[in-house]
Amino acid sequence: MIAKRLFDRGVRPWRYVAGDYLDAVVSARVPLGGPVPKTPWSPGLAEAMREHRVAVHEGSVLALVLDDLNR
Repeated sequence: MIAKRLFDRGVRPWRYVAGDYLDAVVSARVPLGGPVPKTPWSPGLAEAMREHRVAVHEGSVLALVLDDLNR
């Protein structure tokens, strides 16, 4: 997982924690394939992903990210 590799190199994910996933999962339609990796920056994220089994793609939260960047 790209996010895990970045985290291991000191990058701290933004908009990539359990709460963000749970907010976006209501509109997600793509099944999550494969095993869910550990998410040490947000342990609840992996648990939520295993429970809901849907992928949240960047494009589906683009408005939130752009709003963050505009602040």
